[in-house]
Amino acid sequence: MRRHSLQAAVLIGTMSLATTVAAEITRRTDEGFNSVHEVFMPVSADEAYRAFGDMPAWWDPLHTYTGDSDNLSLSLEPGGCFCERSGPDGVEHGRVIMAWPRGPSRIVRLQGAFGPLQGLTTEAILTLEAIPQADGGSMVRMVYVVRGEEAARFADPVDHVMAGQFARLVEHLGGKATPAPPPVAG
Repeated sequence: MRRHSLQAAVLIGTMSLATTVAAEITRRTDEGFNSVHEVFMPVSADEAYRAFGDMPAWWDPLHTYTGDSDNLSLSLEPGGCFCERSGPDGVEHGRVIMAWPRGPSRIVRLQGAFGPLQGLTTEAILTLEAIPQADGGSMVRMVYVVRGEEAARFADPVDHVMAGQFARLVEHLGGKATPAPPPVAG
């Protein structure tokens, strides 16, 4: 947990438009983990929700199969695909199981085991949420819940990748962020 507190401190120091940042694995068991990243942003929840669907603009191309984020798409509707296509090749990274743009919180929820998790017996849910704040801004939250036989051994590297993706989303929304430092081996 100490390393994740350091990650949060690094993110706090590098996000000039954010007032509060949290980043950590909030649950870790033999069966899986929860990776949680959140920040207060001076953008509306509606603007943040629209940005969730603009993944080609903020998803790190290093974490795609094709090396090009422009090959990504995310349809913000139930059953929508978080897909990557290049000619006849393609991969479904996830499927939208909830798209809620007008609730008290704006939520996109995807079912999908990303990267090395996809080939395992893993269940994974990514929730992107924008919670309106009284000042007109929003709390933007990314939660990745992963369960499966081998999932726990991927907790630190997956959390590191998700921290980087979250930092890129924050930058896309107008904040300043840098990816979290690499996980400490151990």
